[in-house]
Amino acid sequence: MSSRVPEQPHRAGGDSDGYTREVQRPDVVVLRTRQYGEIHFGGFGHSLRECDEVALASLSHIGKSYRITRELVDGYIDCSTVVSQSHWVGGAVQTPFIADSQLKAVNASDVSTSEPLPGDSIYAYRSARDSPGRRYNHVALVIGPDSDGRLWAIESSDPIGVRLTPVDDLRSGGGIRRFCPNPRRIFAGGEWRKYVEAVPKLGRLGSRLTANYHASERMHRGTDIYCADSSLVVAPLSGEIIGVERVRGVVHRIHLYSDTCGMMCTVGPLEPLGAIAEAGSYASVGMILGRTTSMGSHLGCNCMLAYRRRQYLHVELWDSTESMPSPAPGLSSEIARRVVPHSEFRAVSPIYAMKLGLLNDCFSR
Repeated sequence: MSSRVPEQPHRAGGDSDGYTREVQRPDVVVLRTRQYGEIHFGGFGHSLRECDEVALASLSHIGKSYRITRELVDGYIDCSTVVSQSHWVGGAVQTPFIADSQLKAVNASDVSTSEPLPGDSIYAYRSARDSPGRRYNHVALVIGPDSDGRLWAIESSDPIGVRLTPVDDLRSGGGIRRFCPNPRRIFAGGEWRKYVEAVPKLGRLGSRLTANYHASERMHRGTDIYCADSSLVVAPLSGEIIGVERVRGVVHRIHLYSDTCGMMCTVGPLEPLGAIAEAGSYASVGMILGRTTSMGSHLGCNCMLAYRRRQYLHVELWDSTESMPSPAPGLSSEIARRVVPHSEFRAVSPIYAMKLGLLNDCFSR
Protein backbone atom coordinates (compact mmCIF):
# COMPACT_ATOMS: atom_id res chain seq x y z
CA MET A 1 0.00 0.00 0.00
CA SER A 2 1.19 3.46 -0.76
CA SER A 3 2.66 5.31 2.22
CA ARG A 4 0.20 8.11 1.45
CA VAL A 5 -2.84 6.03 2.45
CA PRO A 6 -4.27 7.94 5.43
CA GLU A 7 -4.24 6.39 8.86
CA GLN A 8 -7.44 5.87 10.85
CA PRO A 9 -8.56 9.42 11.65
CA HIS A 10 -9.40 11.04 14.96
CA ARG A 11 -12.98 10.36 15.94
CA ALA A 12 -14.80 13.51 16.98
CA GLY A 13 -17.97 11.96 18.35
CA GLY A 14 -21.43 12.51 16.91
CA ASP A 15 -23.56 10.08 14.94
CA SER A 16 -20.87 8.70 12.64
CA ASP A 17 -21.51 5.48 10.73
CA GLY A 18 -18.84 3.49 12.58
CA TYR A 19 -16.26 3.14 9.81
CA THR A 20 -13.15 1.01 10.22
CA ARG A 21 -10.51 0.52 7.57
CA GLU A 22 -7.88 -2.07 6.78
CA VAL A 23 -5.52 -3.02 3.97
CA GLN A 24 -5.97 -6.53 2.55
CA ARG A 25 -3.62 -6.21 -0.46
CA PRO A 26 -1.09 -3.55 -1.48
CA ASP A 27 -3.72 -1.72 -3.54
CA VAL A 28 -7.00 -2.45 -1.73
CA VAL A 29 -8.74 -0.40 0.97
CA VAL A 30 -11.60 -2.04 2.88
CA LEU A 31 -14.15 0.09 4.71
CA ARG A 32 -16.55 -1.55 7.16
CA THR A 33 -19.79 0.26 7.92
CA ARG A 34 -22.92 -0.56 9.88
CA GLN A 35 -25.21 0.49 7.04
CA TYR A 36 -23.45 -1.05 4.02
CA GLY A 37 -21.17 -3.68 5.50
CA GLU A 38 -17.76 -4.08 3.85
CA ILE A 39 -16.85 -1.85 0.90
CA HIS A 40 -13.74 -2.88 -1.06
CA PHE A 41 -11.88 -0.27 -3.12
CA GLY A 42 -9.00 -1.20 -5.41
CA GLY A 43 -6.50 0.83 -7.40
CA PHE A 44 -4.89 2.66 -4.47
CA GLY A 45 -1.36 1.41 -5.07
CA HIS A 46 1.86 3.40 -5.52
CA SER A 47 1.34 4.90 -9.00
CA LEU A 48 -1.83 6.91 -8.52
CA ARG A 49 -3.44 9.25 -10.99
CA GLU A 50 -4.07 12.80 -9.84
CA CYS A 51 -7.79 12.08 -9.47
CA ASP A 52 -7.07 8.98 -7.36
CA GLU A 53 -4.78 11.02 -5.07
CA VAL A 54 -7.67 13.38 -4.38
CA ALA A 55 -10.07 10.53 -3.65
CA LEU A 56 -7.53 8.83 -1.40
CA ALA A 57 -6.93 12.04 0.56
CA SER A 58 -10.66 12.33 1.22
CA LEU A 59 -10.65 9.07 3.16
CA SER A 60 -8.66 10.77 5.94
CA HIS A 61 -11.86 12.65 6.87
CA ILE A 62 -13.88 9.53 7.66
CA GLY A 63 -14.98 9.64 11.29
CA LYS A 64 -15.13 13.43 11.55
CA SER A 65 -18.27 15.24 12.67
CA TYR A 66 -20.09 17.89 10.68
CA ARG A 67 -19.52 21.55 11.44
CA ILE A 68 -19.36 24.64 9.24
CA THR A 69 -16.02 26.34 9.95
CA ARG A 70 -13.85 28.96 8.26
CA GLU A 71 -10.45 27.49 9.15
CA LEU A 72 -9.77 23.80 9.68
CA VAL A 73 -10.85 22.44 13.09
CA ASP A 74 -9.56 19.10 14.34
CA GLY A 75 -12.25 16.42 14.16
CA TYR A 76 -14.81 18.52 12.27
CA ILE A 77 -15.43 19.32 8.62
CA ASP A 78 -18.26 20.47 6.34
CA CYS A 79 -19.15 19.13 2.91
CA SER A 80 -17.43 21.75 0.76
CA THR A 81 -14.27 21.59 2.86
CA VAL A 82 -14.08 17.83 2.23
CA VAL A 83 -13.85 18.79 -1.47
CA SER A 84 -11.39 21.67 -1.07
CA GLN A 85 -9.13 19.93 1.47
CA SER A 86 -9.01 16.63 -0.43
CA HIS A 87 -8.01 18.40 -3.63
CA TRP A 88 -5.39 20.48 -1.84
CA VAL A 89 -3.71 17.71 0.16
CA GLY A 90 -4.10 15.07 -2.53
CA GLY A 91 -3.08 17.12 -5.55
CA ALA A 92 -2.15 20.74 -4.63
CA VAL A 93 -5.30 21.65 -6.56
CA GLN A 94 -6.99 24.88 -5.46
CA THR A 95 -10.77 25.10 -5.17
CA PRO A 96 -13.07 27.68 -3.60
CA PHE A 97 -14.25 26.80 -0.10
CA ILE A 98 -18.05 27.19 -0.47
CA ALA A 99 -20.18 24.81 -2.55
CA ASP A 100 -21.93 27.57 -4.50
CA SER A 101 -18.55 29.18 -5.27
CA GLN A 102 -17.22 25.82 -6.45
CA LEU A 103 -20.16 25.62 -8.86
CA LYS A 104 -19.15 28.95 -10.41
CA ALA A 105 -15.38 28.49 -10.33
CA VAL A 106 -13.51 29.03 -13.60
CA ASN A 107 -10.90 26.41 -12.71
CA ALA A 108 -13.37 23.53 -12.99
CA SER A 109 -15.09 21.85 -15.91
CA ASP A 110 -18.53 20.30 -16.16
CA VAL A 111 -18.67 16.51 -16.36
CA SER A 112 -21.31 14.23 -17.81
CA THR A 113 -23.18 12.14 -15.25
CA SER A 114 -22.08 9.06 -17.21
CA GLU A 115 -18.35 9.86 -17.03
CA PRO A 116 -17.39 10.74 -13.43
CA LEU A 117 -13.86 10.09 -12.22
CA PRO A 118 -12.59 9.78 -8.64
CA GLY A 119 -12.25 13.28 -7.20
CA ASP A 120 -15.15 14.75 -9.17
CA SER A 121 -17.63 16.84 -7.17
CA ILE A 122 -21.40 16.25 -7.24
CA TYR A 123 -23.62 19.22 -6.29
CA ALA A 124 -27.10 18.72 -4.90
CA TYR A 125 -28.66 21.94 -6.18
CA ARG A 126 -28.10 24.47 -8.95
CA SER A 127 -27.90 27.13 -6.26
CA ALA A 128 -28.16 27.40 -2.49
CA ARG A 129 -31.46 29.20 -3.10
CA ASP A 130 -32.87 25.90 -4.39
CA SER A 131 -31.99 24.04 -1.19
CA PRO A 132 -34.61 23.40 1.53
CA GLY A 133 -33.21 26.10 3.81
CA ARG A 134 -32.26 28.39 0.89
CA ARG A 135 -28.89 29.03 2.60
CA TYR A 136 -26.44 26.23 1.80
CA ASN A 137 -25.83 23.98 -1.16
CA HIS A 138 -24.46 20.46 -0.64
CA VAL A 139 -21.61 18.62 -2.34
CA ALA A 140 -20.13 15.12 -2.30
CA LEU A 141 -16.82 13.87 -3.74
CA VAL A 142 -16.57 10.74 -5.90
CA ILE A 143 -14.35 7.98 -4.47
CA GLY A 144 -14.77 5.54 -7.33
CA PRO A 145 -16.25 2.08 -7.91
CA ASP A 146 -15.99 -0.73 -5.38
CA SER A 147 -15.02 -4.28 -6.30
CA ASP A 148 -18.59 -4.91 -7.47
CA GLY A 149 -18.63 -1.87 -9.75
CA ARG A 150 -20.88 0.25 -7.54
CA LEU A 151 -19.89 3.92 -7.59
CA TRP A 152 -19.39 5.64 -4.22
CA ALA A 153 -18.93 9.17 -2.96
CA ILE A 154 -17.90 10.73 0.35
CA GLU A 155 -19.86 13.54 1.99
CA SER A 156 -20.24 15.36 5.30
CA SER A 157 -23.72 16.19 6.53
CA ASP A 158 -25.49 17.06 9.76
CA PRO A 159 -25.92 15.18 12.08
CA ILE A 160 -24.13 12.07 10.77
CA GLY A 161 -20.81 13.64 9.80
CA VAL A 162 -18.54 12.17 7.13
CA ARG A 163 -19.83 9.03 5.48
CA LEU A 164 -19.77 7.08 2.22
CA THR A 165 -22.89 7.11 0.04
CA PRO A 166 -23.69 5.32 -3.23
CA VAL A 167 -23.62 7.89 -6.03
CA ASP A 168 -27.03 6.67 -7.22
CA ASP A 169 -28.48 7.78 -3.87
CA LEU A 170 -27.14 11.34 -4.07
CA ARG A 171 -29.11 14.37 -5.16
CA SER A 172 -27.26 15.77 -8.20
CA GLY A 173 -29.39 18.67 -9.44
CA GLY A 174 -26.34 20.97 -9.51
CA GLY A 175 -24.37 18.66 -11.78
CA ILE A 176 -20.83 17.28 -11.58
CA ARG A 177 -17.63 19.34 -11.78
CA ARG A 178 -13.95 18.40 -12.15
CA PHE A 179 -11.17 20.47 -10.56
CA CYS A 180 -8.20 18.20 -11.31
CA PRO A 181 -6.22 19.81 -14.19
CA ASN A 182 -4.57 16.49 -15.09
CA PRO A 183 -6.90 13.84 -13.66
CA ARG A 184 -5.32 10.83 -15.40
CA ARG A 185 -1.70 11.93 -15.09
CA ILE A 186 0.62 10.25 -12.57
CA PHE A 187 2.93 12.70 -10.76
CA ALA A 188 6.15 11.81 -9.02
CA GLY A 189 6.53 12.68 -5.37
CA GLY A 190 8.26 15.92 -4.53
CA GLU A 191 8.66 18.81 -2.12
CA TRP A 192 5.24 20.10 -3.09
CA ARG A 193 3.72 17.40 -0.90
CA LYS A 194 5.25 18.84 2.26
CA TYR A 195 4.19 22.36 1.28
CA VAL A 196 0.48 21.54 0.98
CA GLU A 197 0.53 20.25 4.55
CA ALA A 198 2.04 23.56 5.72
CA VAL A 199 -0.62 25.81 4.17
CA PRO A 200 -3.73 26.58 6.25
CA LYS A 201 -7.10 26.84 4.57
CA LEU A 202 -7.18 30.64 4.74
CA GLY A 203 -3.57 30.96 3.59
CA ARG A 204 -4.30 29.86 0.03
CA LEU A 205 -4.58 31.69 -3.25
CA GLY A 206 -7.96 33.38 -3.54
CA SER A 207 -8.88 33.30 0.17
CA ARG A 208 -10.59 36.31 1.70
CA LEU A 209 -8.06 38.14 3.88
CA THR A 210 -9.69 39.49 7.02
CA ALA A 211 -6.91 39.80 9.63
CA ASN A 212 -4.93 43.05 9.81
CA TYR A 213 -7.19 44.82 7.33
CA HIS A 214 -9.72 46.16 9.87
CA ALA A 215 -13.17 46.31 8.30
CA SER A 216 -12.01 45.74 4.75
CA GLU A 217 -11.48 42.40 3.03
CA ARG A 218 -9.00 41.63 0.27
CA MET A 219 -8.49 38.62 -1.93
CA HIS A 220 -5.29 36.75 -1.15
CA ARG A 221 -3.03 36.87 -4.20
CA GLY A 222 -0.61 34.17 -3.11
CA THR A 223 -0.01 31.21 -0.83
CA ASP A 224 1.19 31.37 2.79
CA ILE A 225 3.56 28.51 3.68
CA TYR A 226 4.03 28.10 7.43
CA CYS A 227 7.55 27.10 8.42
CA ALA A 228 10.08 26.76 11.23
CA ASP A 229 11.36 29.99 12.75
CA SER A 230 14.15 31.70 10.83
CA SER A 231 13.95 29.32 7.86
CA LEU A 232 16.34 30.15 5.03
CA VAL A 233 14.45 31.36 1.96
CA VAL A 234 15.94 30.84 -1.48
CA ALA A 235 15.07 32.06 -4.96
CA PRO A 236 12.50 29.64 -6.47
CA LEU A 237 13.47 30.65 -10.02
CA SER A 238 16.35 32.40 -11.77
CA GLY A 239 15.90 35.97 -12.86
CA GLU A 240 16.32 39.65 -12.20
CA ILE A 241 15.23 41.17 -8.90
CA ILE A 242 12.96 43.92 -10.22
CA GLY A 243 11.71 45.21 -6.88
CA VAL A 244 12.31 45.08 -3.11
CA GLU A 245 9.61 46.39 -0.76
CA ARG A 246 10.44 47.20 2.87
CA VAL A 247 8.08 47.78 5.81
CA ARG A 248 9.47 48.79 9.21
CA GLY A 249 12.91 47.51 8.36
CA VAL A 250 11.62 44.15 7.14
CA VAL A 251 11.88 43.10 3.51
CA HIS A 252 8.17 42.75 2.85
CA ARG A 253 8.44 41.38 -0.67
CA ILE A 254 11.06 40.56 -3.28
CA HIS A 255 9.89 40.47 -6.90
CA LEU A 256 11.79 38.17 -9.27
CA TYR A 257 11.31 38.22 -13.03
CA SER A 258 12.47 35.39 -15.28
CA ASP A 259 12.86 36.34 -18.92
CA THR A 260 13.29 32.67 -19.86
CA CYS A 261 9.78 31.62 -18.82
CA GLY A 262 8.05 35.00 -18.58
CA MET A 263 7.02 34.48 -14.96
CA MET A 264 7.19 36.86 -12.04
CA CYS A 265 7.52 35.42 -8.55
CA THR A 266 7.04 37.32 -5.30
CA VAL A 267 8.31 36.06 -1.93
CA GLY A 268 8.35 37.57 1.56
CA PRO A 269 8.46 38.72 4.30
CA LEU A 270 12.18 38.26 4.94
CA GLU A 271 14.83 39.31 7.41
CA PRO A 272 17.93 40.34 5.43
CA LEU A 273 21.10 38.29 5.79
CA GLY A 274 23.92 40.79 5.40
CA ALA A 275 23.72 42.66 2.11
CA ILE A 276 20.55 41.27 0.59
CA ALA A 277 20.26 41.45 -3.17
CA GLU A 278 18.91 44.78 -4.37
CA ALA A 279 16.70 45.68 -7.29
CA GLY A 280 18.55 45.26 -10.55
CA SER A 281 20.69 42.34 -9.40
CA TYR A 282 20.37 38.75 -10.61
CA ALA A 283 19.28 35.80 -8.48
CA SER A 284 19.85 32.22 -9.50
CA VAL A 285 17.73 29.28 -8.36
CA GLY A 286 18.70 28.35 -4.79
CA MET A 287 20.36 31.66 -3.98
CA ILE A 288 19.68 32.61 -0.34
CA LEU A 289 17.45 35.69 -0.12
CA GLY A 290 17.03 35.87 3.67
CA ARG A 291 15.23 34.27 6.63
CA THR A 292 11.57 34.18 7.56
CA THR A 293 10.62 36.56 10.34
CA SER A 294 7.90 36.90 12.98
CA MET A 295 7.20 40.38 11.61
CA GLY A 296 5.23 38.62 8.92
CA SER A 297 2.19 38.41 11.19
CA HIS A 298 1.80 42.19 10.85
CA LEU A 299 2.10 42.32 7.08
CA GLY A 300 -1.19 40.98 5.80
CA CYS A 301 -1.74 37.33 6.71
CA ASN A 302 -4.73 35.52 8.15
CA CYS A 303 -3.19 34.74 11.55
CA MET A 304 -5.62 32.19 12.93
CA LEU A 305 -5.25 31.15 16.56
CA ALA A 306 -3.61 27.84 15.76
CA TYR A 307 -0.88 29.58 13.79
CA ARG A 308 -0.30 32.81 15.73
CA ARG A 309 3.18 31.77 16.83
CA ARG A 310 4.20 30.47 13.44
CA GLN A 311 6.30 32.19 10.81
CA TYR A 312 5.31 32.00 7.19
CA LEU A 313 6.46 32.76 3.66
CA HIS A 314 4.08 34.40 1.21
CA VAL A 315 4.59 33.23 -2.40
CA GLU A 316 2.94 34.61 -5.55
CA LEU A 317 3.40 33.48 -9.15
CA TRP A 318 2.18 35.57 -12.06
CA ASP A 319 2.36 35.68 -15.80
CA SER A 320 4.39 38.83 -16.37
CA THR A 321 4.07 39.08 -20.14
CA GLU A 322 0.87 41.13 -19.91
CA SER A 323 -1.16 42.85 -17.19
CA MET A 324 -2.01 39.50 -15.60
CA PRO A 325 -4.98 38.28 -17.67
CA SER A 326 -3.09 35.49 -19.45
CA PRO A 327 -1.96 32.10 -18.16
CA ALA A 328 1.70 31.69 -17.35
CA PRO A 329 3.92 30.42 -20.18
CA GLY A 330 4.83 26.79 -19.68
CA LEU A 331 1.27 25.97 -18.67
CA SER A 332 -1.26 25.13 -21.32
CA SER A 333 -4.16 27.56 -21.29
CA GLU A 334 -6.44 24.76 -20.10
CA ILE A 335 -4.21 23.86 -17.14
CA ALA A 336 -3.66 27.48 -16.21
CA ARG A 337 -7.38 28.16 -16.32
CA ARG A 338 -7.98 25.38 -13.82
CA VAL A 339 -5.27 26.28 -11.32
CA VAL A 340 -6.77 29.77 -10.99
CA PRO A 341 -9.35 29.67 -8.20
CA HIS A 342 -11.42 32.75 -9.01
CA SER A 343 -12.23 34.60 -12.20
CA GLU A 344 -10.88 37.89 -10.82
CA PHE A 345 -7.42 36.37 -10.44
CA ARG A 346 -4.91 35.34 -13.03
CA ALA A 347 -2.23 34.25 -10.62
CA VAL A 348 -1.03 30.65 -10.79
CA SER A 349 -0.99 28.36 -7.75
CA PRO A 350 2.73 28.32 -6.86
CA ILE A 351 2.62 24.85 -5.26
CA TYR A 352 0.88 23.34 -8.28
CA ALA A 353 3.58 24.99 -10.39
CA MET A 354 6.17 23.18 -8.22
CA LYS A 355 4.30 19.94 -8.89
CA LEU A 356 4.58 20.64 -12.65
CA GLY A 357 8.30 21.39 -12.28
CA LEU A 358 7.90 25.08 -13.17
CA LEU A 359 8.95 26.49 -9.80
CA ASN A 360 11.75 25.41 -7.49
CA ASP A 361 11.53 24.87 -3.73
CA CYS A 362 11.29 28.02 -1.61
CA PHE A 363 13.43 26.86 1.32
CA SER A 364 17.02 25.75 1.48
CA ARG A 365 18.08 22.32 2.65
